[in-house]
Amino acid sequence: MSANLVRAFNFSQGDTAALVGPNRTRILGIVVNAAAACTFQLRNGTASGDILLDLTLPVGWNEVYIPADGILAREGCFVAALTGSGNKITLILE
Repeated sequence: MSANLVRAFNFSQGDTAALVGPNRTRILGIVVNAAAACTFQLRNGTASGDILLDLTLPVGWNEVYIPADGILAREGCFVAALTGSGNKITLILE
């Protein structure tokens, strides 16, 4: 049995850009409740880190699954941007 735990972290439009979850993590999936069309960007560790994921999504409930072992954020998952009004994302990290 793996010692790694899968956890969910919430982030809302208007929250300050920030590191979310553990310092080293895998992004396994994302759920977005988009009250308005939105874009968001996840980076490795900091606002200037490598872009790991950059998406534009329509209004509604959006589920983004990352295949295989997910996206490795060696220095942590940094939510650099979330646009729109009233949008919320839940990051599923290991």
